[in-house]
This record gives sequence, C-alpha cells and structure tokens, in this order.
Amino acid sequence: MKGKVLIVVGFGVGYLAGSASGRRRYEQLKSKANEVLNDPQLKKAVKDAGAFVADKAPGFAEAVQNVVVDTAKKVPEKAKDAAAKVREGAEDGYNKASS
Repeated sequence: MKGKVLIVVGFGVGYLAGSASGRRRYEQLKSKANEVLNDPQLKKAVKDAGAFVADKAPGFAEAVQNVVVDTAKKVPEKAKDAAAKVREGAEDGYNKASS
C-alpha cells in the first residue's frame, strides 16, 4: 500500500513540475511568436508582397486566359484525330474478326 501511495505522490509531483515547466516554455514560444509577427520589417515585407501580387495578377490572369483559349481551339481537331484512330482500330478489329 505504501508503494502505491508513493507512486501516486511521485506522479503528482512529476505532473506539477512538468506542467509548470511546460507552461513556461509555451509562454516563451508564444512571446517569441508574437515578437516575430509584430516585427515592422515582417509587416512591411508582407505588405510589399501583397502589392507585388496585386500588381502582377492582371498580367498573369491574361497570360493564363491566352493559354486556355489557345488550348481550347486545339481540342476539336485533337478530338477528330482521336475519333479517327478509334474508328480505324475498330474497323481493323472487325475485319480481322470477320476473316
């Protein structure tokens, strides 16, 4: 019985010591993260990156649109070619089966 009590007391002391040091480390990390996130240089870099993306987005969107339109123009011809190949393969298979 004495051993069980010592184990429970040891567990309790370990839990309290561990949770206190864990809490301290958590607070340190939280403080450091807040420092970094509130750094004026980081805020400026984020703002500059946002401005850069906003500036380049219209040109990028136009380039993507051009690629999509060009690709869409090629689809009917590619579909005809694919259909012709399937048709030829089917006819060849039919002819071989009929012979």
